Amino acid sequence: MTMQKMRDLKKIEDLIEETTLTKLVSYQSENEDQVLYGDEYDISRFQSSQGAQENLSDLEESWGRKFKSFGEHWNGERQLYRFFYDDFKVFYHSFEQLRYNKVKSITEDSFEIKFSSVSVCNLYNHGKKCVDLIKELKLVSGLSKEEKGFIKKFSETRNKFFDHNFNPNGYRYYFEPNLWSLLDTRSFLEIRVHGNNEHEYDVLIDYYEDYYNLEGILVKIIKGF
Repeated sequence: MTMQKMRDLKKIEDLIEETTLTKLVSYQSENEDQVLYGDEYDISRFQSSQGAQENLSDLEESWGRKFKSFGEHWNGERQLYRFFYDDFKVFYHSFEQLRYNKVKSITEDSFEIKFSSVSVCNLYNHGKKCVDLIKELKLVSGLSKEEKGFIKKFSETRNKFFDHNFNPNGYRYYFEPNLWSLLDTRSFLEIRVHGNNEHEYDVLIDYYEDYYNLEGILVKIIKGF
């Protein structure tokens, strides 16, 4: 094995550790793909348990209590909580619209999937902003080790696969989200990985699972205000 190949495999191992990817495939051809990580026959959250989002109305009391604690005067901390409030709602509604348009595109053979592609990007971008804000507000101390590990992986998924996918820090790869894969009856987003050659690997992330995991953590924090 060449030194370059060994370095490439090490970076692939790093990618698995750093992000929420559920499956990684070495792309050979239409009939010769090799699963390097994850189950060959994955069951997605869309297929097994779509779940229900938190009722936003149930969280308003918690938000109201937090804003009331600042009194009548503005300060920087209060503004950060305003950002958190707004970005959490965009994160929430992005998934709501993603799921609605995905289901509609499958069941009605329509092309609302183009709206789902916008929503999945917003889901990861505003989810990452929520993670940044809870860190800035020092709200992560009550989280478990597993929860802290997840929010770090969620952030890196957004960074490497959506925001900095053309120049990911520490990687020689280009990551290309295949937004048309949202038409699949699973909740896996395919991400094509280009390196020395076009389409060397496929990465799958379960955007349903990522959403519900992060929503649960954020709701736990909000209800604890």
